[in-house]
Amino acid sequence: MNVLTPTIGFETPGYIATDDITDNSGTITIQQKVTMPISNLWNFDFVIEVDEDVLTQYNTENNETLNLMAQGSYQVKASAFTAGKNSATVSISIDKSKLSLGRQALPLRIKSISNTNFEIDAVSATCVIGANYTVPRSSLVQIPLSLDMLSSNATVNGDGTGLTGLFDGRAGGKHWHGNYSGTGFDPVYGQYIDFHLNSAINHFAYDFWTRFENSAGAPVSTDIYVSNDGSTWTKLGVVATAFTKDDEEYNSGVFSSGTAFTYVRFAVTKSNAGNCSNGAAYWNCGEMKIYGL
Repeated sequence: MNVLTPTIGFETPGYIATDDITDNSGTITIQQKVTMPISNLWNFDFVIEVDEDVLTQYNTENNETLNLMAQGSYQVKASAFTAGKNSATVSISIDKSKLSLGRQALPLRIKSISNTNFEIDAVSATCVIGANYTVPRSSLVQIPLSLDMLSSNATVNGDGTGLTGLFDGRAGGKHWHGNYSGTGFDPVYGQYIDFHLNSAINHFAYDFWTRFENSAGAPVSTDIYVSNDGSTWTKLGVVATAFTKDDEEYNSGVFSSGTAFTYVRFAVTKSNAGNCSNGAAYWNCGEMKIYGL
């Protein structure tokens, strides 16, 4: 007869996104559950640790660049399991005034259990709590677009008005369109548009409208990168969108960096038309506005 050892693990393993943090004071508390798949008859404790190796592995596997939350900005407390309850709470308190700017994360691992009859479930032993420390979007200022500040690896000729389509108004035929001939793509950045700013900023946001006539090429997954030389890029965030209408508007959150930047790369890897990173598909845009601080 096989004897099964009961296990505990995070109810939600992997990456867990939280809301943007938009001011520089106060403390927020995020709670996660540790659960077991059986009825619990015991009282026992478990220990949670912050494990930077978990974050390193996540970044590597997902082509991410999340930083570890600053030391002293967080406290992690785990409640005990009690008989009759098959879950326990892990509370993460974050002091916003001690965080650095931008996206960051707290990687957690279940380290040990006081009840020797239990084991830690290998699949759900870890989770990564993500946070985005930003400023209010209302504090950003619109940056006027001009043709000399725009470039792309994928602009197609004869469909729309080229890069001018980003700022020449929302109307039929006034759009930017990515190349759909199987060329004009990058395996990492897909089809991208670069914004070269006249002055450095630490915070970026944008408004986006789908093509006026249809949303067939609207972005589904967009990576936001920044740079100071137009060559070395740092990812600040990933935007998932689900456009279904023509001339549909989207207003982004704020992307922040402790290091000021003068370039932004708007890199679409997947659109309603398909994969933009292997030449199989394209994306397009009816209009854009960008903001910075």
